[in-house]
Amino acid sequence: MADTCGQVLLGSGLTVLSHPLMYIKVLIQVGHEPLPPTLGRNLFGRPVHQLPGLFAYAKHIVRVDGKGGLFKGLSSRLCASAIGTVVHSKVVQKCQEHGTPQVLGGQQKAVDGSLQHVINETTREMIARSCAAVVTHPFHVITLRCMVQFIGRETKYSGVFDSIVTVYREEGLLATVSSAEVAGGTCALCCLRPKLSLS
Repeated sequence: MADTCGQVLLGSGLTVLSHPLMYIKVLIQVGHEPLPPTLGRNLFGRPVHQLPGLFAYAKHIVRVDGKGGLFKGLSSRLCASAIGTVVHSKVVQKCQEHGTPQVLGGQQKAVDGSLQHVINETTREMIARSCAAVVTHPFHVITLRCMVQFIGRETKYSGVFDSIVTVYREEGLLATVSSAEVAGGTCALCCLRPKLSLS
């Protein structure tokens, strides 16, 4: 339990530190380019138009929303990080309590370093990560919606619980779980279930 708490705290700290960069990355990925390109030079000295970098983008966000604007969507991202860490830890713990999932071979214990051991460890890790991805996906959806609001200057999604209520009221519960990531994680778990010797 202490190990899980340490992982949650470390993960939360890293999430807070990296959030402004992730926020800028998401805005760039969705195609939001509020700043005009500037004239610069490429590696060969030729003049080219360049889009602003991360720090120019961050200055723009601070100018528009203040320093707190760099942390939109942080609360739901922290929830996703903490819940994902706990789910991953609990699933790995349950797999160890019931014995490592045996994908290949019989009931004998796999020797460390053998192919069977590697496959069994990989399977256990894949199950734990898939479960964590399925459980935390609604929080990732809310995080992205909170971030992308910056483009249209909307204020629809503000906190974790308000956002959950808004999504549920307007789109239903399936709106936060209808994605390839959740479908892939669920399929992986369903496909592995018959092969595992967990009881």
